[in-house]
This record gives sequence, structure tokens and C-alpha cells, in this order.
Amino acid sequence: MRLLVIILFLFSLPTLAQTINWDAPVVVNSEINMGNTRPKIALTKDNIPIVMWGRAPNREVYVSKWTGNNFSTPVKVTPQGVNAFVQNWAGPGLEAQEDTVYVTFKSQPEQDGFVYVVRSIDGGKTFGDTLRVSSNNWSRFPEVSILPGGNPVVTYMDFEPGFIEPHYAVCTSDNGGVTFSEPISASGIAPGEACDCCPGFILAERDQIVVMFRNNDNDLRDIWASVSKDGGRTFPLGKDIDRNDWIIGGCPSTGPEAITIGDSLVAVWMSGASGKSKINIGTADLKALNVGINSEITPETNNQQNYPKIDGDGQFIITTWQEIENGSRNIKCSWSDRGPSALISKVPFDVNVNKKGVQQSPDISYSNGVVHIVWQDLTARKVMYRRGEINVSSINKPTLANLDFDLYPNPSNNICTVKLDPIINEKGTIEIRTSVGQLMSIHEIIPGTSLVINTSNGFNPGVYLVVLDVKGLRTYKTLAVE
Repeated sequence: MRLLVIILFLFSLPTLAQTINWDAPVVVNSEINMGNTRPKIALTKDNIPIVMWGRAPNREVYVSKWTGNNFSTPVKVTPQGVNAFVQNWAGPGLEAQEDTVYVTFKSQPEQDGFVYVVRSIDGGKTFGDTLRVSSNNWSRFPEVSILPGGNPVVTYMDFEPGFIEPHYAVCTSDNGGVTFSEPISASGIAPGEACDCCPGFILAERDQIVVMFRNNDNDLRDIWASVSKDGGRTFPLGKDIDRNDWIIGGCPSTGPEAITIGDSLVAVWMSGASGKSKINIGTADLKALNVGINSEITPETNNQQNYPKIDGDGQFIITTWQEIENGSRNIKCSWSDRGPSALISKVPFDVNVNKKGVQQSPDISYSNGVVHIVWQDLTARKVMYRRGEINVSSINKPTLANLDFDLYPNPSNNICTVKLDPIINEKGTIEIRTSVGQLMSIHEIIPGTSLVINTSNGFNPGVYLVVLDVKGLRTYKTLAVE
């Protein structure tokens, strides 16, 4: 008997343009005495980008904001006498919501310093004094997210004295970051310990908080996700969402990032399990963290890739990373309007125009059809920014009030039935695709009728995408055949 488990991965997508109109790259900062290390980007009120970066030699942190024509004079956010951990692979975190901006960093020296946030309430023009997050100086790698209403949530790697027993902790605030709760373990459900040189990631949305990290279970260094449904008070759900089973004796010093789409987590990370450092994309439902898609984004290339970032809104997904290509290190990106699987095997776009030297450590933000990417031009010693706008003129506007279908029975034995929502009165097509996007079959479906899929004929155990397309509108559900 085959058991069909329907994992909801439901988001309706109008067919957006497959092109982005890119502006020319803009220099955010070229002043050598202000640095250019590991830039991060967030969007403030009216989707105005704000960029943060560090100066590694002096361990300082700076912020600059778009003025409409260029970026403002950088503002130093680390107070005099306070040094921050700044490297090209890990460093301060940044997040913004309207005019509230938080920067979080680990102070140096590492064995004595604490995790802090600094806050701006005027969109990044000025910042207040440091607000301490951690009560333990044995800590590193802070990242920040913001709950609706403006309260920050910070995750960081916590240790026992001597940098032993690494794990990820979460601290929440209910007063705008003035004070923080005692740390709650977010990685304790995983076997072994957190990979002690890999940065983590946090995403806070309403009462749901997702923490992601690379775990180390006897040198099995896969990506884990942990979920809290009670505002960060407990993290009872955690799973390995990485099918690579990468065994490596040393820490690779690179972590994951993710967005949520409906009830699903869409994540990117680097894995070297194939023998090359390659960017992976994976999905998991947030109710049980059951894994859906898990694939390299560009399986056909042998180029070394690292440090992926992702953003999107359900109608559009975009990811960026750094890649060594023909001896140069460049910034790549790829986007999709047809779900995560459509990112796989697409020819990526070259973000940086200057192909000389080393371009690295990208970050990305997306909102309302506009993409913002920043990166470090290590050779020219600059922080760079590029903006892209979706070609909205070629969007097929939605014409249906609702788009859904039933997929049943669940569980089922060998056959599965597809039935359109009664509100749909147009013909459509049903595509059956593998988890990496390969088309297995395509069928026409007519309103008022049902389509029967025989899963005993050519279906190996695994995850499949069932895609409904009606006049350019597309809805996805994920079908697992066991």
C-alpha cells in the first residue's frame, strides 16, 4: 500500500514577468577609514533601503541610508570604546520595521564581551546607546528580527565557560529592546551541538519564531530549523531539514537563511556534500517541519558557491550568493514567480558589473516588486548596492477571486483525485512535477469534473508538486508518495 500524505505548500501565484529591470550599481561607501566588511540591507518606512557594514581592522559598525539619489554620510553605531566582532563571514545583524532599526553585535574581546543591540527610532538617522542582550559573555554570532509592533528578538550562539557546549539561544523584548528576557535554548532539541563557527538565523512573525542553524552531530553538519509558536518562550519543534548528510571534520563557517510562504519555510544554505560548496534550496512545512524540496540551485555547475541569502513574498522569490567563476569571485542571483522548484537549474544573473577582483558577502531585501542587493567589493574597498524592479508591464493580472483544488483521499492507496474548487469556471491544467521541478505529466482539467492520478504507475517514493494553472494563475500543493 502506498500512503499519500498531503503536505500543504499552498500559495497562489499570478504569472509575473521573468525579467527584472536593473539600475546601474551604486557605491554605498568608498571611504577606506569606514570599511566595507559584510554589508547587510533592510527596508525602512516607504521601503527606503538602509545598509550596515563593518570595518574589520577597527571593529567598528556603520550605517547609511538611501536619500533618493545616493547614500547618506555613514553613521557610526558602535559607541566609542566598544569594539564589535566583524568578519566577512559573520558579524553584526540588521533589521528594520518602519522607522525602527536595530543593529546587533558581539563586543570584543570575545571571551569578555556581551551581545548588544543599538536602536534607531528615526529610520537610521541617529542611534541610541548600547542595550545589552546577553548576560553571558561566552557568546557569539547575534542576529535580530522584529515582531509586529516593533519589539526585537535576538538569537545568538551561547556557550558554557571556555566556549564549550555551543547552542543557540533566543532573547525577546517587550519594551523596544530596553531589556531582554533570559535566554531560551532554541537548538536543544537537536543531537550533538550547534556547529560552533557557523552563524545562525532568526525570523520572527507574530507569535511564530523560526531559528535556523547548522548542527554538529559527530561531524554530521546538516541544517536544522527550530520553531516556537508561543513568542519564543519554548522551542518544542525542531528537525534536520537538510538531506545532504554532509560529514566534515571542521566547521565550514557558513549558515542558512529563510523566508516563510504561507505555512511553509523556504530556506537556502551551502553544503559541500557533493564535493563542491554549492547553494541548496529546501522547503519544509511549519506544522511538523516535514521536508519537501531539497536540491542544489545550480546542479549543473562545478563553481564554488557560498553565503546565500533569500527574500520574497509568495508571488516572487529571489536568492543571491557569491560564486567563484573563471578565477573571479562574483555575485549571482536567481528569481522565480513559480515557486521554489522553479529556481533550480535556471541560469543565474550576474549582479556585479565589475568582474575584476573579489566581490563577496551579498545580502538582499525585497518588497513591492523591487529588489535591493548589497555586497562587498573587496578589491576596490567599497560597499556596493544595486536595485532592480520587476517588469510589471508583462504581469498577467489575476482574474479569479479564488483558486484552489482538493487532493484526496488522504491517506490513499495507489490513486489520488484532483477536484477544482466550485468557484472556478475555467479550464485548467494539472502538472505533476518532481521535487526538483522535472515535469512528469500534464493533464487538462474541466470544471465540474475530477482528475484521477494513478500513483502506482511510475511514481517512486518521494515528494511531488501538483500544480494547477488556470489562465496564468498557479496554485501548488505538495504530494508525498511513500
